[in-house]
Amino acid sequence: MIAIHALVGSNILVRVAAGLHEYIFIVLALRVTDADTMEIGIIYFLRFLPYLLLGPIAGHLSDTMDKRLLPIATNFGRVLVTIIFAVIITTGQLEHATLCVYGMAMMAFRAFYAPAFSSSIRFLVAPEKLRHVNSVNQAGLELGLIVGPATATLMATAGLGDVSILMVDALLVGIALSSLGLVGRIRSSETTEPRLDFGVLRLYADFYRINGIHRADPTNLTIVISGVCILFIGGALGILVPSFVKAVHGDERLVGIVMSSFSIGAVCGSLICSRYHVRMKPQDLMLYWLLYGGMLSLLSILGGSFVLLCFWSALIGMVGAFVDISIATIIQVHSDPHRVGSNFSFFSTVANTGEALSGPLVGVLAASFTLSSALVLVGGTVAAVAAVAYGFAVNRARLPKPS
Repeated sequence: MIAIHALVGSNILVRVAAGLHEYIFIVLALRVTDADTMEIGIIYFLRFLPYLLLGPIAGHLSDTMDKRLLPIATNFGRVLVTIIFAVIITTGQLEHATLCVYGMAMMAFRAFYAPAFSSSIRFLVAPEKLRHVNSVNQAGLELGLIVGPATATLMATAGLGDVSILMVDALLVGIALSSLGLVGRIRSSETTEPRLDFGVLRLYADFYRINGIHRADPTNLTIVISGVCILFIGGALGILVPSFVKAVHGDERLVGIVMSSFSIGAVCGSLICSRYHVRMKPQDLMLYWLLYGGMLSLLSILGGSFVLLCFWSALIGMVGAFVDISIATIIQVHSDPHRVGSNFSFFSTVANTGEALSGPLVGVLAASFTLSSALVLVGGTVAAVAAVAYGFAVNRARLPKPS
């Protein structure tokens, strides 16, 4: 049990550090672009590219190498790049290109880290304990989303500069790196050996062919439908909800309180999943997505009261935790042992592609309709997609399994 505790603990520290990174990145992006939203959008799009380009390679390595090595290597790289970036800021040489390269480097590390970590859990705990471990990990990640930005805000308020925040980021990742020393060697099987002589073009072709929508097994159904939902949800949480709160209640400081409500609800949902038996089959996931979309569409109706808005946001966050934990558990349970890392890498690629495209999509909706109407439309679309997928998952579950 020491290995799984060390692995999950290190991941929580990395997530807190990621919260610091996200804070400092958007602050610096606003600074170098003079708050030009178009330029910021370009920077964030370029920052995402490593996920799309490196996903197949990251998945392959996660399935063929000692899974502990990738988190160690990527965390070491994060510390090194963060220190170099802090030196650049100190010398006053921060520019658009520098910020883009920094963001892309950090995303490249994340592309390799995420599938290796998520697939490692499959091989460290018994199948019946996956739900509990995923729930505890999700609760820690959600707390990290609260603690990281809050710590950065307090440091900035206290007059500590960008470099100090970056150094705390590097320190937390360094501690996480040291805790990984308690995790032993993790392989998909005793016979799996690293294959570094793979053909890159063949690897990319196989990655997208094997994980295609035409293979509607539980894992791919989970990944593809969740990717479609994230295409709408990502921009709704990042753009529509903050804009709606500011438009209705007139104080941008209240946006932070509402977004924290989502995270607090997610922590509560994660703890519920860890303590009680919450169903996590593919059809259950589709029900959670349906509920999430339906509740989001009602947010604009209930948002006139700020207290009710916070309460409803927390409930949505709770359902969101059920979604996140179900996705991880389904991929771990239903994946072939030699493709767990590839499937997690595929999910990360699909999810981040959806999130990258979500901003422009909801931006068009917000420009074409009122904020309230856009929220209803986005939530209703997610609910409709989930309803169709639920029917498909139920019908497929009734089919006899191939012998």
